[in-house]
Amino acid sequence: MFVTVPAQRLENIEGRLDHLTNAIGDLSGGQRVLRADLEELRAEMSERFDKVDQRFDKMDERFTGMDQRFASVDRQLAFVVPAISAIARKLGIDDLAIEAS
Repeated sequence: MFVTVPAQRLENIEGRLDHLTNAIGDLSGGQRVLRADLEELRAEMSERFDKVDQRFDKMDERFTGMDQRFASVDRQLAFVVPAISAIARKLGIDDLAIEAS
């Protein structure tokens, strides 16, 4: 048994199918553009994170250098403070408050 479909109705269905096919093509194209944009954004973010990481590395190096300098000064004070205290005692200054950390 065959079903007969009026020609006008068949044209309407074909038109709708064409419209859906075009819409799917547009969505696919939009999806490709979106994927490309996301990949570009990922690459930019990765580059920025690398730059920030490099800056943190430089700051870490600077803090390490400063820490070494403070340690050096602290070691020098460890020798100077007892000498100053000894001189102060010889001079009769008992309330001199000098401490090395």
